[in-house]
This record gives sequence, structure tokens and C-alpha cells, in this order.
Amino acid sequence: RASGRRAPARRAAMSMLTFDRTDITQTAQAERGTMEVLPLSKGKRQNKIVLGDADGVVQALGMRKGEDTRSSVFRSATGPDPIASLTLGSGKGQEDKIFVASGATVRGVNKKGKEFFKFSTNLTEPIRDVRVDGDRIWATGEYVSNQYVDCVDAHFFASNDVIADSRIAPVVLDAEKNPVLACRDRFVRVVQGSDLYYEAAVAGAASALHVCERNDSLRREHRDAATRETVDPRAHSRPHGETRRSLPPDFEHASRREVLFGTEQGLCGQLFLDGERVARGWVIDTRSHRLAGSGGVSAIDAECDLTGDGLNDVVIGRDDGSIETYAFDENGDPQIAGRVSCGEAVQTLKHGRVTTPFPEILAHTFSGKVVSFKPGADSTSADGFGMGEALDDAQAAARRFADKKRVDDVKLETDRLEAEVQVARAKYASLSGDLIAADGPSRVLDRFRLDPETATHRLTLEAPAAIESVAVHVSSQQVDLLDEYGAGAANVRGADDASTSVDASDSRKTIRDSSSAATTAIVSRTPPELVGGAGALAVYRLPSENQTRFEIEMRCQEGAPGTIRACVLPLRPPKTVTEVVREVKPLCLHRRVLTGDEDTHMSSSHRQKDKGEPETESRGVFGAGRVADLLTVTGDFSAEDAHQWVAEMLDDVPNKLAETSSSFDDDGDSSYVFSYDFENVLLGTRLRVAGRAGAARFWSDGATPLALVKEFIGRVAAKTNVRVRFAFDGDERIPVFFARRIDPLIQNTIALAKQETLLEGLLELKMQEPELEGFLSPEFKAVLAEEKTVVASARARRGRLAYLVGVVKDFFVDWHKFRGENVKSAMHEVDRAFQEY
Repeated sequence: RASGRRAPARRAAMSMLTFDRTDITQTAQAERGTMEVLPLSKGKRQNKIVLGDADGVVQALGMRKGEDTRSSVFRSATGPDPIASLTLGSGKGQEDKIFVASGATVRGVNKKGKEFFKFSTNLTEPIRDVRVDGDRIWATGEYVSNQYVDCVDAHFFASNDVIADSRIAPVVLDAEKNPVLACRDRFVRVVQGSDLYYEAAVAGAASALHVCERNDSLRREHRDAATRETVDPRAHSRPHGETRRSLPPDFEHASRREVLFGTEQGLCGQLFLDGERVARGWVIDTRSHRLAGSGGVSAIDAECDLTGDGLNDVVIGRDDGSIETYAFDENGDPQIAGRVSCGEAVQTLKHGRVTTPFPEILAHTFSGKVVSFKPGADSTSADGFGMGEALDDAQAAARRFADKKRVDDVKLETDRLEAEVQVARAKYASLSGDLIAADGPSRVLDRFRLDPETATHRLTLEAPAAIESVAVHVSSQQVDLLDEYGAGAANVRGADDASTSVDASDSRKTIRDSSSAATTAIVSRTPPELVGGAGALAVYRLPSENQTRFEIEMRCQEGAPGTIRACVLPLRPPKTVTEVVREVKPLCLHRRVLTGDEDTHMSSSHRQKDKGEPETESRGVFGAGRVADLLTVTGDFSAEDAHQWVAEMLDDVPNKLAETSSSFDDDGDSSYVFSYDFENVLLGTRLRVAGRAGAARFWSDGATPLALVKEFIGRVAAKTNVRVRFAFDGDERIPVFFARRIDPLIQNTIALAKQETLLEGLLELKMQEPELEGFLSPEFKAVLAEEKTVVASARARRGRLAYLVGVVKDFFVDWHKFRGENVKSAMHEVDRAFQEY
């Protein structure tokens, strides 16, 4: 990366930003991509924003300088369908034209609110994203992307998996824009016409995209200026007004398009796209920036300079409500520069000058809140801008008077709104009478993800209104709700704060929700024998009147699939329950990993397979130094059947089969048509899957995953009357390899349990002898010093030792079962080995 910026000055600008939050307005529940910032009008210094919501309402509003009141520009009537996408036109003369998608219809509205265009598409699924450039319209649904020219269907593309986000950019040709799609099957795809041009694999399910148009423009201007300087030495080396500091890095990519992507796993990365290949840039991993608990990326904006260093910063919105700002250091690498939280999922991120004439971040949340964050909350300090000034007495008095007036106005507005709410409730009660509401007005945003750090699953539920309670029912007895142990984001508080247990059927514990440390929930459990043998039945009661988000952590065991049902009850009428259903798959602790083969795939018309590609041996399938067992399944089944089996056993597998040739065949027959790699987040073992019609292969350096695969396929094949045959080729080194991997986990868990026991004794002695530390050894002093860390770690891992023991026993049984040996009579030897640890 080229860099002419001075390092000391750059480090000074990397101080953490503070933000001043302003709540602009409240809409109904909002979908992703339903907010835009209108360009500045002539003679104006502040932007207006356009919003869409689930009620089908499109509205525009603005704020005047020095005033807190919002001025409405226009507001449409309630529509029959929710607004799923809202964008501004990108063609010449369309910069202030608003295009919205609801259902299968695209409408155009000018900045005054007058409708000038309406087009009903032929899509059979609702439009989730719309883009307009001149007479061309790109309408994207859940799986398809259609292009219309002059309202005539021109091109159609069907994705293998769900399309989470889409953008348009001139990737292949400068004069023609291409759809760029973020797909859940871990690919960013570029479409040319009706065909896939190429796809770039990313390390996670792609969830958000952003095209850095301003950075691309600056790079091209810099390239052209450098060209002019070469031809004419008297020419300037850069456009007028541009300094070396204000030029973006990566000048060698001036002919490419910079695209940022985000994933559901929380990563954000940089890609440079052109008609030849994909070049990869930086990747933001929250773990490298020590940001614990970061959610998935739901929105990205990189067109605004918030730190005042002349470079556009990257702003990332996440589904846990956090908004992160990243600036670039002297090497062109992103560094965290600020972080704030909205308290709920961020649906759209933009930048503009709405509340003030200065740059600010604008966010539209799931419940419909529209908030702005202006950097430099403390106007008396530099805060990275170097322009803070102390206020004199008159200015301070004026500010206090303005703040008091604002508080009084807010109180009056609150009283008025409360009165309106009471009237509306009375009207609703008189109309409903004895009738019971059958459907609620909104949906619940739910996410069920595997946390690779703790090897647990997190179920996050978010509603647009306050939640009264959440009832969770788990069909599998091998799924543990970890609120009992106080693990994860819902932590058991101290003994002084815990609620007293009432009886065995209502064991209550106070836990803390991840979105707010002040909100608590009371857990009521029901024993499995009272609910027909179900694994778990619990009710979480939320006493807070404004909690809209709740997270539950659970530990799932592989080989015990089940169904998780969560019923969310709102706090206010109508009291209609929303049910969320999630499936726990047999190999639930395996996550998809990226391999070198998946880096960039060109379509068959643009890339040919190298004839010299080496065949992969089964023993070296995971690379040098790693061994693998092989399970081969043959029979009368199609490639679609084999792919469906894999999708039902493992997460992160596309819903549709995409035939991409694989080189895993070593028997001279035709190649496999699909292949995926997975990793067990607890043990670090690998699993590779490859299949075609009539044959499927499974490689693993552990015996239990292959045993579960054999059990599942055998059961499904018996139900569908498909004859299958299994062949197992084991490696004698696998047990040693497995023991080396799980032994450190067991040792660490035992050591942590011993530390917790020791800490309890030391704390009891300390209460009786205050001067105890003067007599303790350095080892015991260190345990007391790390009291909070030991307690938190022990609570997070309580019950894990029994879980690891079960994993070892499963491996012992499965390994010998593949060898045709029954070892149930020898299980006592395994128990004795654990007693000797």
C-alpha cells in the first residue's frame, strides 16, 4: 500500500471519538435499507432524510440549525405492504429521486412526495432490495435478482442461497453496472446479464455490502493526475485541493471497484473487483480489536470523514445495536476509533448533516428509531478535531437556558403523547370488547448462532415493542439452557442479588441481558417429567418496561438434534404471542471454514479448470501432519439427495445445489459436484464432505462425526426406501490425535474447578482474618487478585467437564464400533481413567 502520510500526525488523530446522540424521530418497525439522505439543496447546509417503515409509510423530514423541532416535508398514507427497500436513483438527474419497493411493486417519488412512477414487476417473491440507474431497475428478492430495462424484463439470475444484500457497480465494463450480491452461502457474487460472472468466498455468511464510490473516484483522479504529470511535468500530481493525506490507500487498485462486505459472524472485509479477478484487502475482526460480544454486521457506510484526517472512515452497524467507527493508520489498515450503542439492531446506516451542519452518523433501528451520532460530544475539548473552544459565562448561561427549555418541551410532549395513548387504548378496548386478538402487528427478529469462542449457541430475540416474557421449549434432553450456570451474556449475578428458590418446579435466578446490565429476568423452570420428557421448558419474565431484546445461551450436544421453540409475549396489548422455531442439527458444533479451493470461482464461461490440478489423497486431505478417517456412502441416490442430507446435518450449507467440480475423486471416475469443509469449534477437528450422484465421501480426523453421519443417512435412507452401503477406512493414529486435542481442554477445565474451590476457601479465611494476605504464598495471592476472572470463567464453564467426559466416551464407543467391537463392558475403564486425572 502506498502511503505518504506522516506516522506521528496519524497516531494523534487516532484518539477515540466521543459521540453526542440525538433522537430524531420514531417510525413503525423498519426493514433493512429503508433510510436515505437527500442531497443538499441550493443554499442549504443541512440534509433532509427519507424513511420507510412496515406500515407502508414514506416520509421525509429535516431539522433547522439551532432548533430541536423536526419539520416534515411530506408523509404518505399507510400502504397495503411494508416498505422493504428505499433508495435514491444513481442515474443522471436522479440524485434526489426516491424509489421504494413494497411487495412486488416499485414506485418513484420526488423530494416533495409526489409519485411520478409506478411499476408492478412479475416477481413471485417480495422485493427485498431495489436499485435504479436511469431506465434500468434491479429488483432483488430472497433468491432471485431481476433486471428491467424500460420496465421490460431483461435479465434473471437465481442464487444458490438467500441473498442478504445487493448493490450495483460497474465491475466488468465501465459503461455497464453489474449486480453485486451478498449471499448466505459465504459468497459475494458478481452477475453479468443473466449469468454468474464470478464469486468470491468470504469467511462467513455474507450479510451486508457497500460500494465505496468516493474512494474509487479519488483513486481514478489520482491516477489520471499522475498520468498527466508523466506526459507534462508542469501538470499537478493531484487534483486541486487534494493533499497526500486526503487520498485513499491502495492506489494500485484505481481501475477496480472497492466493495466492503460484512458477515453474520461479525467480520468486515475489503474487496477490489474488476473484470479479471478479485483482489482482497484488509479484514476487520472484532477479536483482534478486543471488542467482546460484537454481533453480526447489518449495515456499512464508508463515505464520510468523521475523524477529520482527510480519509473516509468505515462505520459498521451490527445486529446487537453497536456502531463502530474505524479510521486508517499510516499503513492503511483500519483501527477502531469509536464505538456507541443503539440498544437494538441497526437496520440502516447513513451519513449526513441533519441535526447540525457538521458530519454525523445516522442510524435506523429495527423498532423504527432514527438517531444521529455527532462526533465530538464535548465541545470544550479537541476530541480528534483540534477545534474545541472553552465557553465564556454568557455562552454557558445560554446553553443552560436552552437545555432547560428543551427538557420542559420534552416533558410537555411526553404528557401529550401519554394522553393520546390512553385515549387510543380506551378506544381499542371499547371496539374489541370480549374479542381476542388473533394476530400481532409486528414480527420478532431472531438469530440463532454458534459462538466459536465458547462452543455454545445463542438465541437472540428482538421485538419492536417491549417484551413481557419469553417461554422456551426444547425437545432434546441434550440441550442445556445455561442461565442455570450463569454462562454467556445472560450472567447469573452475585449471591446477594440472586432470587431465592421457591421449589423444584420454579427455580428462580436473576440474570442480566446482554443489551443492558440494568435489566433483569426471572427464570421459571419446569422439570422434564412434567412436560412429557422434554429437554427443557423455561419462562423468562422481564420486569423492565422498555426491554425489547433478550438473549439466551445454550449448550447443545452433537448427535442429539431437536427443536427449539420460543414464544415472545409483548408487554402491551394486543397480547398476541409470536413463535420462533429453530432446529438443532446433528452436527451442530461444526462451522463452515474457508479453503483455498473456494477463494475465487469464475463461472464456467470465464474460467477453465487447470488440467494439471493435483488429486487430493484421503490421508492428506487436511494437509500435512493431519490424519483422517474416510466414510464412503454409495447407493441409488441423486446428487440432490446427497446434498440435502448434508444440509440437514450441518449448518451453513446452501439450500440449493450449485454444481462446482471438485478434485477429491481418486478412483478415475467423474468428479464430485459439491464439497464443503467444516471445523468442530470445541475440539478443532475437521470434517470434509464431497458428493455426487450415487456416492458421497466424508473425511474426518475424529470418529464421532462419521458415526453420526452414518446413523443419520441410514435412518433417512430407510424412511425413503433408498438402498445405501457404507465403507469405512480408518487410520490407526486417530485415537492418539484425538487424545492430544481433548487432553488440554480437560486439564484446563479441571484446573479452573480447582481454582474456584481454592478461591472459596481463601475468601472464607479472609473474612475471618483480614490480614490473611500477609501470610499467603504468591500463588494464593494471585488467585485472590484474579477473583472476578476466576468466578466468571468458572461460571461460564460449569458443567463443561461432564460434557467433555461424554465426548470422550462417545469417541471411545464410535471408534470401536467402526472396527466391529462392542466395548460397553469396558466403559468402567474409561471412568477409572477420568478418576485418575
